[in-house]
Amino acid sequence: MTTPAPQLRHVCRITAELAPWVEVGPVDAERLVFVPITGGAVSGSISGKVLPGGGDWARIISSDHVAVEARYLMQTDDGIVIDVVNTGIARHVDGFDSPIGYFATRPVFRVSGDRLEWMNRSVFVGWATSTPAATTIDIYEIQPPDDED
Repeated sequence: MTTPAPQLRHVCRITAELAPWVEVGPVDAERLVFVPITGGAVSGSISGKVLPGGGDWARIISSDHVAVEARYLMQTDDGIVIDVVNTGIARHVDGFDSPIGYFATRPVFRVSGDRLEWMNRSVFVGWATSTPAATTIDIYEIQPPDDED
């Protein structure tokens, strides 16, 4: 018997605006590029903006497999700053019009203060799409399964 599946609660949508990437070069049989994050927007139950100055270190493992590691800051509309470390995998999936059909992330948030402190103690997943101008990530908090008594 398996345990019931957890639920997902949509928390926010992050749209990170991007500058042209910078080629770092071959590193450990992979190609490393840096993608500067120049700003952006956050909408949903948490709303605000993506602060400029972050970036995404992308390891291009093959023509259809990229490992991402982004680090940036968000600021809520009421001024709370949230540190974000978001790792994930982007890869091709047959049948999708986009070269990337699978783009999943594992964001970790660090935030000070009582109002959003729950983010320090929760697990999140993200589902993303990307263009040269922006990456958009829908963030979901993993919630306990519904009671099935």
